[in-house]
Amino acid sequence: MGRGPRLLPPRVAAACLAPAGALLLCAGTAAAQEFGFAYPRELDSVDPHMQRHGWARGVIANIYEGLVRRGADLTIEPALAVAWSQPEPDTWRFELRRDVVFHDGSPFTADDVVYSFERAASEESAVADLFIGVDQIRRVDDHTVEILTDGINPVLAAQLADWLIMDKEWSEQNLVGKPAISSRDRDDHATRHANGTGPFRLIEHLPATGTVMAANESWWDRPTHNLAKAVLRPMGSAARRLEALRTGEVQMISPVPAAAVEALRSTECCRVMRRPGLRTLFLAMDQYRARLRSSEAQAENPFKDPRVRQAIRQAIDTAALDDRLGDGALNPAGIIVAPGIAGWRAGLDRPAPPDPAAARRLLAEAGYAEGFSVRLDCPRGLYPGDAVICAAVKDMLGEVGIEVDLALAPPQAHMVKLFRFASDFFLFAWQPPTYDAENTLFNLVATRAELTDDFPVRGQGSFNLSRFSDPEIDALILEAGKTMDPAKRLPLLGRAIELHRDAVGHIALAQPMVVWGVRRDVEIVQRADDRLNLRWVRLR
Repeated sequence: MGRGPRLLPPRVAAACLAPAGALLLCAGTAAAQEFGFAYPRELDSVDPHMQRHGWARGVIANIYEGLVRRGADLTIEPALAVAWSQPEPDTWRFELRRDVVFHDGSPFTADDVVYSFERAASEESAVADLFIGVDQIRRVDDHTVEILTDGINPVLAAQLADWLIMDKEWSEQNLVGKPAISSRDRDDHATRHANGTGPFRLIEHLPATGTVMAANESWWDRPTHNLAKAVLRPMGSAARRLEALRTGEVQMISPVPAAAVEALRSTECCRVMRRPGLRTLFLAMDQYRARLRSSEAQAENPFKDPRVRQAIRQAIDTAALDDRLGDGALNPAGIIVAPGIAGWRAGLDRPAPPDPAAARRLLAEAGYAEGFSVRLDCPRGLYPGDAVICAAVKDMLGEVGIEVDLALAPPQAHMVKLFRFASDFFLFAWQPPTYDAENTLFNLVATRAELTDDFPVRGQGSFNLSRFSDPEIDALILEAGKTMDPAKRLPLLGRAIELHRDAVGHIALAQPMVVWGVRRDVEIVQRADDRLNLRWVRLR
């Protein structure tokens, strides 16, 4: 496999000239039943248990499947399990789908489910947090498993929707009993090869070049797509993605830069699809260390004072952030969970009105009348408009006396720095895989299980990289986690979100819109979680 995947030559139709100032040329689409799609990042591995990024897990979910899946409206529906029940408060029984085979023809059984749990819940796994509250998965017979939870678990089905099942025999034969922590650390068989049960089977995976998939003719479900082949193409340059879409080299790109939306809309070949997303961008501040690492002149850490955190919130005009990007690319946020996430409350999600004068007064009350300096760590190309957003934050904080040294880094370097607790002030984002606020609160807000510089730490607060802590919020999260009745559970989550907002544990900024560029001869389903399901794609 020395050569990367190659798209068939585009079938060029009559070109269409766009209006002046817009995209110049539109070519025909690619060969019938071959669907190309482009993202700005490489898919470094197809191992379903070493991916944290939602877009990557979404691609891999076309190859592998779980016990349950989400429909077009994000509701939970059966997949490799046909039904489930709860014979005891801490026991869930799943009846497995019969006559399902993996891509190599081997049968799917309960042994694969148990094995996949042990692998996905291991220390090496990137998805171990999906099994918080799960004690054991045991085989009852070939087509039945039971999941034992640590007490009541009201979100178990939602947790399982992001867990993908591997073939036990294939994994053992290929010596991939544990997921590689990084494909660059250990390039094992599962990072480049796959054997799932999903609607598409892997043909070839070369991270820098692309991922080629073919329709699975033996899929258990009834296909609604009409594709023979699908090819993921990594394209870091936005201009390159737009050109590939215009010429028909690919039929879908994500995301579309805000500055290119109007031009793309004006073409005859392509259309823009957009909807509010479920991911929230926010600023996080180290509230644990005695002094800031990036501001040695400070005798103490100003972020420990809630008045300073409130001053930063009031210095930032979230509506102006969207103006910087243009075309309504952001929905300003007042809390760190988005509309569409269980536990979100409209009454809480009101961004603080910008008030630089009040921000300066708060800083003076906290002993920082002359302001202070700090480094803001920001990725370039990880989130839509991230560098532009951070530059705007820098300017806004400068207006109230906080001197910001903006440090931009590639996505991987940015995340490594955060996970080493080497940042005082940083941009981060979260979309709970359960689409439930408990996941956000448990991972980002709950007091970290161990206040160390080690990562990862299993259990609560594993992604609480600012090390915020509030015992009252912890108690509410714990209570919500053992409350089955939504009428009682959702108010607990709402109260925890409210207390976190008032304490300025993090500073919510906005939810980026999900914006795709799509050829006009493509029928496609765009979900709020920004995941592409090939089973719904049709080429006309």
